Amino acid sequence: MGLFSKLFGCKKNKNSNSISVEIHSSSEQIPQYQGDYAKTIFLYKHSRAMPLKKNDEYQKFFLYELGIRNPRKYHLELIKQGLLIESNLNDKLEALTVNQLKCLMNDLNIAVSGTKSSLIEKAKRSDNVDTIIDKYYSNQPFSLSEKGVQFINEHNHYILLWKHKNWSISWQEYDETVRSTQYKKSFYDIVWGIFNKRILHSTNFGYDGYINMYELLCEENKMPEALQILLLILSLDVSGTIYQPPFQSYFYKLMSKQELIDKTNVAISEHYIKELPKYKKYIDFEIIDKSYNDKLPIQICDKDLFTEIITEGINETINLKKYNSILTENYKKQIPIIIKNKNLCKLLGLKVD
Repeated sequence: MGLFSKLFGCKKNKNSNSISVEIHSSSEQIPQYQGDYAKTIFLYKHSRAMPLKKNDEYQKFFLYELGIRNPRKYHLELIKQGLLIESNLNDKLEALTVNQLKCLMNDLNIAVSGTKSSLIEKAKRSDNVDTIIDKYYSNQPFSLSEKGVQFINEHNHYILLWKHKNWSISWQEYDETVRSTQYKKSFYDIVWGIFNKRILHSTNFGYDGYINMYELLCEENKMPEALQILLLILSLDVSGTIYQPPFQSYFYKLMSKQELIDKTNVAISEHYIKELPKYKKYIDFEIIDKSYNDKLPIQICDKDLFTEIITEGINETINLKKYNSILTENYKKQIPIIIKNKNLCKLLGLKVD
């Protein structure tokens, strides 16, 4: 091992591209094979130069999310279908980490300096790189073929769904929405429609749906629209409608009314407050005014206070501790009213009987 290999802790061969996992046999946890969704994600995760491995060396989500019970056999089948082909030199180099590339430079007696792309270009110019690079792969690696790239491009919506698992949109729900849509729409338009439906049937006044919408609009770089959704999120956040002290413990007689009041502690989402400054050039008092909702079942933040919070958030002068304290005191005053109003409790999803 050369000097740079020692410095960068490089290990050749077997472990550079494998992830060892334990595959369990319990069929209860394993879904049915997920069709083109499974094929798309498997190809996406093997688009870089990667060799065939033993079944227990593949990432376990192939089994537990995609229903691929024999990943090695499945890998071979995709090669037979022409979706994966033997990796060329460029693919092999691109799949190496920066540290591995530096070790390769050392093996090739080439000076180590520059970015990853520059290291790759230097390696390509070496006469014996084809021989030496194979030391960094346990077996012949495979990469996407043109046919594989085409398949990936045609099913890119599945990759986007997989990357946004926090949206909890299954590929079946997505496909069903596409089939029921009269006109061809983009991935983001389809997903937006799904979020809209969820908001209509939401049990938390659309809060989760708005959070997903905000993330989507940020990805599309639609700043004015993202600001409007962000203000909706914050208007719900400061209203007290989303926050719930331990009401259920009170109704189950596990604590007194005073204990319930004492345990109340409202906290504005610091994450979304910190998002505000990047919208400074898009915001005005009219937008803030329109985003305020005075028809929520609980409202512990009047319009003036809301405007003050948003304005200070935009200007990065907000004292969250101060406003959390104000909102907490306002909520405490509402608790005796809330616990006496059965209809309101049911609206908030509480079991009072």
